[in-house]
Amino acid sequence: MKKAKGIVIRNEQEELAVKVIQAAHEFLNQVLEVDTELVFQRECNWGKNAFHAGWYRNSEKKVALNFRNMYGASIQDLLEVLAHEMRHAQQYKNGWLLDKGRTGKARARTSIIRGTWLGEPMVVKYEDAPWEIDARKAEKPYSEWVIEELEIPEKVLGTRLPMGTLTKSDKNATYKMLQEKYGLLELNLLAKSWLKKKPKESGYVYVLKSDLPKGFSFKKREDSQWLYDNQQLIKFQPYIKVTEEYGGFSVREMVS
Repeated sequence: MKKAKGIVIRNEQEELAVKVIQAAHEFLNQVLEVDTELVFQRECNWGKNAFHAGWYRNSEKKVALNFRNMYGASIQDLLEVLAHEMRHAQQYKNGWLLDKGRTGKARARTSIIRGTWLGEPMVVKYEDAPWEIDARKAEKPYSEWVIEELEIPEKVLGTRLPMGTLTKSDKNATYKMLQEKYGLLELNLLAKSWLKKKPKESGYVYVLKSDLPKGFSFKKREDSQWLYDNQQLIKFQPYIKVTEEYGGFSVREMVS
């Protein structure tokens, strides 16, 4: 098996999926008479806002499958995503589609996209674009073509990518813990800028009212300076981390 370009394989299910997809890609490249490169990704639904299971970029002749948004999906699903993107490559190669692109950053099904289809420029909803309708129609026949020619067993087709995990900060749980420890009225939350030595992790910066001198007021410059000079009174609590299962998205909603 060739190395999975773009990702490091994490488990045996991914290894099998990559092997099948690579063979299917080579077959479709040949029979559709296109010359595309296959890459794999783990792009997230946040940060870069990567809301896709796959894409084809004609300027680079590149097909990408995004494992990060296909955790929980079967190899059958992955083959259909590949088929969709390879149909886009064929559309460009045959001159049916030109100048495809988005007009905004909205998610796939609600995006307004532009393109020239069969010589007609248009700006339409993603789901109504004729090149997307055409690619969706190709998903089943192209994937079934691959399955038949490569003789892929049902057991392999049903193999699913394991669900991923997502670790994030739980601010509410952290604040509740502080409340239970000190009492709601005892806490004064502060900005991170109060700390001379800034922690690298995120969390709550606070001071206890019981640690402040009588009559202390944040509105008084001299009191604020006094607290800033007494760093030992300022406390920091990192946010509690929680780990959740990630995946199980509808692949149909993320093919572009």
